[in-house]
Amino acid sequence: MEDVCRLKARQLLEELKVSELPVDIEKIAKHCGLEIEHVSKGKGFYGQLLKERRIIEVQSSMHPHRNRFTIAHEIGHYILNHSPALCPFDDRSIKDPKKINEKHANVFASELLMPEPWIKTYWRELKNDHRAMARKFYVSDEAMFRRLQDLKLLGLESPL
Repeated sequence: MEDVCRLKARQLLEELKVSELPVDIEKIAKHCGLEIEHVSKGKGFYGQLLKERRIIEVQSSMHPHRNRFTIAHEIGHYILNHSPALCPFDDRSIKDPKKINEKHANVFASELLMPEPWIKTYWRELKNDHRAMARKFYVSDEAMFRRLQDLKLLGLESPL
């Protein structure tokens, strides 16, 4: 299912002919018919998709990197047709479908903001500097580090 999440993110980028960094996540939301509202809902709130109203709410006090990832994550919920009550793609268990939905939305968001082919290209160009990569893609150092780790570009995998 994670491959489907990545594929849907790449298809969206291709559909919009996105070719420049950083990915304009607000333009993508607008293309999907989603409005972004910056709100103040207190500690612990990052964002949410109000699917029926086609609104993504994001916490106004968060760092722009966090907001970008949150918006991409919520677009993922929308594109993947997630429901808070049911996960149509849950291939593990129905006990807690929200957890698998969150994981899939994160996979989608990572691919949308940091597409694998672009990561591999710039990783070589920027001489394996994850902080320079984060600046190039306008994401947090942590998000970039995780993405590079997921793509096995950091060489941190233990030998068998």
